[in-house]
Amino acid sequence: MAPSMLSNEHIRLAVVGGTVEALLLILAITGHAHTTARMPKGSSRFLISLYLPDPVADGSTDNGASDDDDDIIFLGKHAVEVLKRLELDRSFWSIAALHSDFPDKRHVWLQLRTVNALIGEISSWPHGISASTTTRAFRALLYSLLPPSVTVHTKQLARYSTPGADAIVDLYFEDGSTDTCDILIGACGIHSPVLQCTFPNVVPRDSGIIMYTASVETSTLRKIVGDEKAVLPQLYVSLNRAFITLPGPNPNKTSVYLYVNGLQPDSEEECTPESEPQTSSATDLAGFVADWSEELYKIALFTTNVKVRSLYELPELPSYTSGRVTLIGDDAHRMLPLHQAGPGAGIEDAYILSQVLLSGAMNPLTKIEVLKTYTFVRHPRTSKVHRFSREARDLLFLKDIDPNDPKELEQLLRRLQARYSWIFDWNIGEDALWAVRELVRDNTVDKNSNGGILGAGSLSSIAEEMKVLSSTGLGHAERHRDHVFNM
Repeated sequence: MAPSMLSNEHIRLAVVGGTVEALLLILAITGHAHTTARMPKGSSRFLISLYLPDPVADGSTDNGASDDDDDIIFLGKHAVEVLKRLELDRSFWSIAALHSDFPDKRHVWLQLRTVNALIGEISSWPHGISASTTTRAFRALLYSLLPPSVTVHTKQLARYSTPGADAIVDLYFEDGSTDTCDILIGACGIHSPVLQCTFPNVVPRDSGIIMYTASVETSTLRKIVGDEKAVLPQLYVSLNRAFITLPGPNPNKTSVYLYVNGLQPDSEEECTPESEPQTSSATDLAGFVADWSEELYKIALFTTNVKVRSLYELPELPSYTSGRVTLIGDDAHRMLPLHQAGPGAGIEDAYILSQVLLSGAMNPLTKIEVLKTYTFVRHPRTSKVHRFSREARDLLFLKDIDPNDPKELEQLLRRLQARYSWIFDWNIGEDALWAVRELVRDNTVDKNSNGGILGAGSLSSIAEEMKVLSSTGLGHAERHRDHVFNM
């Protein structure tokens, strides 16, 4: 296949994978049936192809997501804000639930406990709305909103190649077919062929942590722990173990998670499809907490749909962009789920990348720089969230923390509160404006062009808005990015 210049009329965008972030990226660019606002100028220039390994109708089949479809995913204020900006919030609430049914506790992310006592509550500040849903339901909703202009292919990408630094991307599929695109987005997850081609030496590593997932009838949970502990997320911490109960959109079921620190942390064992969740039993789950807590033991005995998996993560990547290829979500920063931060990070990726792509004159001389801006904006934050998720093992497993010392437990609570606030109370709008400023400063886009950022007008007017925000707190937010806090 010979290289070609980017068409002045259309940009062929190929998205590989059917994860939440992949579908959200497409909807952020194209709009959807529930959009009432004027679509960003430039969205019609994109010819989008979505490549899925398996057909998707109702979200019940595997389309490239890396996690169990029935897993509960937690979305903080930052992710809910993205959905609101994209006018997806009303649709989202049809498949999601508020994080708490108590009106005065809706800002509470979780209650932190030892088996003997409540350490304290970790909350959103200022009071933000958090939500939970399942991966399956969220993907099915987003897929149902894809416009007819998006071409969906059922085929598995094997590899890609780029004949030159600024050449089009050649796609090769396992069925022997080929295709080309101007921009390739990898959004498959930890087994992504786009990731493997972009960084062939990057191998997912075993964290040494095993995770049990299960569910319990909420009515049973209430009988064991009482109403408040059944309705609010609970995080129990102990030496080398952490136990979580997490209410979800189904009021009759509560998700249960058990993390056990293993014996071989940070090994280089390759993550294979066989490393995915395996069926287990309530008896096995209960065996890990029998000597810890009678209350947790009772919960474990009543669980169903018990699965166990080893937790793998990616090392931090040096970049998320290589030429015309960009990674989002787990392709870019597969992280440990100890802070429940992965889904929100993928949603942030999709939003910022969509706004960068819509930001103006994408021509053969500027497209790579535009994609680099996505990495420039996202890499510092996601790398820090990635590190937080890794370091959480020391906090949740009480490394060098005395569970009988109230002062040390209070310090643990403050550190976790600071981390959760930094992750989930993030102002994603500031990042979008920051991206515009970088594009304008580097002359990558015409400051007078009509961009897609926030659905606003000219980029020059947005740059002026940036100056206003900088004078009223955005400068502090930027310093906040680079400052090392005791978290």
